[in-house]
Amino acid sequence: MDAQRVIKSMEAIFTYGLPEALRSDNGPFASKEFEGFLEYLGIRHKKGIPCWPQSNREVERANETILKIVRIARIEGKDWRKALENFLFQYRVTPYTVTGLSPAELLMGRKLRDKPPPVEFSKDRAKEAYWQQLLRERDAHVKLRQKEYADRTRGAKQSDIQEGDKVLLKQTHKNKLSPNYEPESYIVTQKDGNAVVLQDTNGNNKMHNIAHMKKFVDPGTVDKGQIDSQPRLVEQPDQQQGEM
Repeated sequence: MDAQRVIKSMEAIFTYGLPEALRSDNGPFASKEFEGFLEYLGIRHKKGIPCWPQSNREVERANETILKIVRIARIEGKDWRKALENFLFQYRVTPYTVTGLSPAELLMGRKLRDKPPPVEFSKDRAKEAYWQQLLRERDAHVKLRQKEYADRTRGAKQSDIQEGDKVLLKQTHKNKLSPNYEPESYIVTQKDGNAVVLQDTNGNNKMHNIAHMKKFVDPGTVDKGQIDSQPRLVEQPDQQQGEM
């Protein structure tokens, strides 16, 4: 899918208003044309971390579900577009486990029906602000619990890598004889949670997950006294054979 098709789709998606930020992977979302489109609309672009699909896991799960719906409809000889519309309607009216409310309620301020009656929206700004803050707190609480569980199951440890540190990056394409880390070192120029921006010797920047790197230790700074010397072989005198 090229940038033009993505932009055309976005114009339809933004029917109910513009988001403050949009998160995506690379590909057509990294083109100058798409960046210019978002800049024109005043939307911040948050890019996913390369080689780290967990950063977009909610989107990946949604895509898997949609593909499953389409495949089942085609196998059963049904119109996959109609099946997808029915699925999306059910998704929009189903309460989300984090907020306890459906996407439709969060967007419209009411529960959806086939023929909904006119609804007068509350103009109580204080009540609306309290409601939004409560949703943010519940969302943050659930996500924190999910992160703590994931850290426990993976045995994750807190990284001490900070901005300005020199690091080595894990090899992504390697064979059995390749080292675990790239020979070139990088400088950490920016850190935002697990997302780290690295700069190479040519001044080029790229983003990676902090789990894919380790601190670089300059061999010149290592105390030679801490390095074990090679053990010396002690010559053993030849044992004399009995007199012939």
